[in-house]
Order: sequence, then structure tokens, then C-alpha cells
Amino acid sequence: MNVQKKAAFVASVYRHFELFHVPVMEMLQRAGYEVHAFAEDDYAKVRLQERGIVCHDIPIARSPLRWQNVRAARALIGHFKREQFELVHVHTPVASIIGRIAGKFAKTPAVLYTAHGFHFFQGAPLPFWLLYYPVERLMAPWTDVLITINREDYERASSRLPARQSIKYVPGVGVDVERFQPEITQAGRERLRAELQIAPEEHVVLCIAELNDNKNQIQLIEAVHRVTERGLRVRCLLVGVGEQDTILLQRAKDLGLQDQVQLLGYRLDVPELIALSDVCTLLSKREGLPRFLLEAMASGRPILATNIRGSRDLVQDGETGRLVPIGDVEATADALYDLLTQPERLAEMGREIRERVQPYRTENVVQQIEDIYAEALRVAYKGQASKRFGRGGLPS
Repeated sequence: MNVQKKAAFVASVYRHFELFHVPVMEMLQRAGYEVHAFAEDDYAKVRLQERGIVCHDIPIARSPLRWQNVRAARALIGHFKREQFELVHVHTPVASIIGRIAGKFAKTPAVLYTAHGFHFFQGAPLPFWLLYYPVERLMAPWTDVLITINREDYERASSRLPARQSIKYVPGVGVDVERFQPEITQAGRERLRAELQIAPEEHVVLCIAELNDNKNQIQLIEAVHRVTERGLRVRCLLVGVGEQDTILLQRAKDLGLQDQVQLLGYRLDVPELIALSDVCTLLSKREGLPRFLLEAMASGRPILATNIRGSRDLVQDGETGRLVPIGDVEATADALYDLLTQPERLAEMGREIRERVQPYRTENVVQQIEDIYAEALRVAYKGQASKRFGRGGLPS
């Protein structure tokens, strides 16, 4: 009698899976696994269920010190013991802690954790180090494989976090390069210029990110103001939602940019918006490996970003875009002005950046994750994975 193999994913919200991990979940389904997702209920749950993913609502508080998380851990332990998952892959800081605790108590054979950007990093506030580093150090022996998505985190984890099996570097969560081919999106580019009433002489600067303090759109607005004072016509498009929308609109108004800075909210036409832009920008204070920048690379758009972990992996200053310090409005304005006033250099950067996106393709990332799963299970079953799982098991 063949027993259905099962795998579980844990994160704070279902939309995290929809945005980043569906290709890996579908790879497991093709390998014969029943895939389960544990997270707090949101709009993405239905779409995951339509893909055949079994969803379990587990409310997880973002603050690690909330009593709610004790209840979540108890619920996860119960689910894990009943379902007897062969592998569990956890994501997001608090959910990853709870998931690894549950995996330990349920004696799950392989527990993997993807760190989408440690809260302790070079330049991080001291409280972040005092809270998050000791917890990750404590949890490392309960983690079979710790996966990092940028070089800085990989080097730090390799030297500081004693995972049970190994530390791995995987270049992000993957990007669908074909979806962002410029020739496919040219018609959408022209349609959007007309829809947004962007004049032919206006340069388009795009940022796609949640509207919050960490994404730091205020630095971009300030830089756009400086650039317009030098005589350039710039349209700044901010795509996303968040608690800082009113603050950003008010700052744009204070600077006289109410007609140049547009908040477009949540959009489904991301490839067309990127194709519309001259420069893609992300001036975050903290990142793991930014998905938006990968999409910009796939579309051949030069990037203006802050010189931080993750963004440094993707942008080579002066070759594929520009890197600027956090909070330095003058340097940001100088870099933006230089990019927009050198069209031939801008085009050369675009060609170069498209070449460098290849390692980050979704199919490459999924293959790496599949290999990591197979190795983790081989180690867990002491080389007996192929016998244990039969023909439907992950390829070795």
C-alpha cells in the first residue's frame, strides 16, 4: 500500500506563498507530494487551494513575544504529528521559529528554513542583533538546512549559525524572465503612457514596493524634487499600498510635485509598468533579495538602489545601475540625473543587466531547491531516500 507523501510550508500569511513559492510547491506536487500550507488567512488562500494546496489557518503574530504564537505553536505541533510530513519548509521570521519548534516536537525528518533577509545585518540597529541573532543561533540546531538568498547572509550564517546539516545559498526565489521580455510589453508601454498622460519628453521613474518606512519612498520623492529643479521633467510612479500613502502624498504636495508623483496602488500590469519606465528604483533600508529588482533586470531596466545587502548582489554600481547611501538625497539626485541624461549609457546598462539575470531564473532556482530537498531527505534517511519514497520520490 502506497502512502501519500506530504510536505508542508509555514509562513505568516498565505500571500507570501503565492508571491514567492508556488513554483516550488508545484514541483513537489509533480514529484507526488500532497502539499500543505500553514499561515494566517488572507486573499491568497483561495488561489492556493485552486492549485490543489491544502491550507490550514494558523494566526501568527509578527511580534515574537505575543501569547498568540504559543497557541500557534501548539496547533502546528498537532498538525505535524497527525500529518507526518516528510519535509517542512518554513519562511518569515516568527513563523519560521514556530515551524521549526513544531518540526522538532513532531520529529519531522527534514526541516528547512529560507531566511529572506536576517534582521541582524551589517549596520542593523543593536536591538535587532540582541533580539533576533540569539533566537536564530538557538534555532539553528533544529534546522536541517538553512537557505540564504544573498551573499552577506550566507557568509554570516556559515560562520555563526550551526545548522544540523548545511547552509545553502540560493539566488532568491526566482523570476519568470519570459514574462518581462521588452518586446512583449511594448504595446502595454504605449497604452500606459496615454492612460497616465505622460508627455513624450517626461522621464519615467518607477518604484514597486509596499508604502512603508523601510521601503523609503520619501528619499526618492526628495531626489525627484532636486532633479526637477535642474530642469528635467520626471514622472515618479509609486506602485503598492501601505500605511505611508498619506505621508508620501503630502510630502509630494509640499514640494510642488503633486502632478509628478503618482501613487498607483496595487497593480496587475507589472511587466508593462516596468517596460514603461526609464529607471527602476528601490531605496530600501533593508532587503533580502528584492523581487522587484529582479523583474527590472529581466526587462532590461537600469536600477537605482541603496547600497544595502541584497541590492548589492544585483546591481553593480556604474555598470548596471547606481548604488547610493541610505538617506543621502543629494547623492540620489545626482545618480538619477546622470542616468536620465545619458540615454546611450542607460541603454548599455539595460543590455548588461538583462545578461546578468540568467542565474535568477525561476527554473534554475526551483532546480536548486529540488536538489536541496533530495539531499536533505537522503541525509535524514541515511541514504535510504530512494527506497523509502519509491519511484515518486524527488530525483537524486
